[in-house]
Amino acid sequence: MKSLENWQTAYPEDWDLPADVLYLNHGAFGLTPRDVLVDQRQWQARNIANPMDFYLRQLEPAWWHARERLAQFLGTDANNLAFCTCATTGMNHIASFFPLQPGQEVLLNNHEYGAVKKIWKRRCEQTGALYREIEIPFPISSSEQIIQIYEKEMRPETRLLILSQITSPTAIILPVAELTDLAHRRSAAVCIDGPHTLLQYPLQLEELRCDFYTASCHKWLSAPLGCGFTYIAPQWHEQVSPFEISWGRLPPGELKSWSDHQIWVGTRDYSPYLSVPAAIDVFQKYNLNDLRSRNHQLAQYVRNELSQRLGTEPVVPDQPGPYSNALYGWMAAVWLPDGDWSLLQKKLWDIERIEVPIVHFANRYLIRVSCHLYYGVDEMNRLIDAVCKLCRTA
Repeated sequence: MKSLENWQTAYPEDWDLPADVLYLNHGAFGLTPRDVLVDQRQWQARNIANPMDFYLRQLEPAWWHARERLAQFLGTDANNLAFCTCATTGMNHIASFFPLQPGQEVLLNNHEYGAVKKIWKRRCEQTGALYREIEIPFPISSSEQIIQIYEKEMRPETRLLILSQITSPTAIILPVAELTDLAHRRSAAVCIDGPHTLLQYPLQLEELRCDFYTASCHKWLSAPLGCGFTYIAPQWHEQVSPFEISWGRLPPGELKSWSDHQIWVGTRDYSPYLSVPAAIDVFQKYNLNDLRSRNHQLAQYVRNELSQRLGTEPVVPDQPGPYSNALYGWMAAVWLPDGDWSLLQKKLWDIERIEVPIVHFANRYLIRVSCHLYYGVDEMNRLIDAVCKLCRTA
């Protein structure tokens, strides 16, 4: 097992990184490791060499094998999973069949991903259900504060909770296990949007006991772009209808489960799904708890340095919890000084060749820095110096 002795050190050996670019938006799209790209290309080569053989004879067993490896990594039975292109696709699938009646309520919060809000607004319009978005206001001091908000805001008509395990705009870890228990006690289902969770947090779906979960594998797990999954708990399998109607399984295969419909969905590149085992292999060379602690310490360093030099504060405080902190993981989210920073992301790229998101949220701007293995303190200091310089000269 490979050692991670120093959290300040970069470990870039698995990636081919562009020398002139500082890529700090792994939370949007991950950089794919070298061995994963090699694996993906061999699947693509097989497909190109003989499409009929690949689709008819090779695809199904390879799809099932990849799903089994992912299921083991996620702590669930493979029959509860199906591949999809990304978390948003999975969320669309769940929304397409989830049973809603007029007057029932879908409950989200203001930190949820914009596309997810659009999906459930449309579903509520189609069914006559109520869409309600509650506020988790700042300052956020603890997970218990978030739980108390939901205890107050849930109503008898609340049918479904939509929750990010780690929020996209603000990089906050939500207490989804506790909120799932709360929802079930009040007869509501729970759908978790988890694209930032894979690898950042030890996801065990059977222990979490949510009804639905969807995530992207091409973010922190670093699988090829265009790879995600949908999890549907066993009690919902009979209610699932296909999101895309195609063969599912090519003849003579028979459709026996909801996930069978997701195998063959048309002529496309399935290699991102089939290379998920290669992505898992990259990180299972490490002790995963050591990996989580290392990347979290780097994020903690960025938060502290940026907030001190800018004279601001992180989006959430340090709060002891599992795997170093209860409220944030590998993404450092820090408020920027008061003002209009709408051009800062463009300037950081144009002038410094730094790729990092500047987010407008709650009438303020924040910077969200992704911290993965391939960068260390030297690279983060380059970012911190560039942000402080541009903020001073604005």
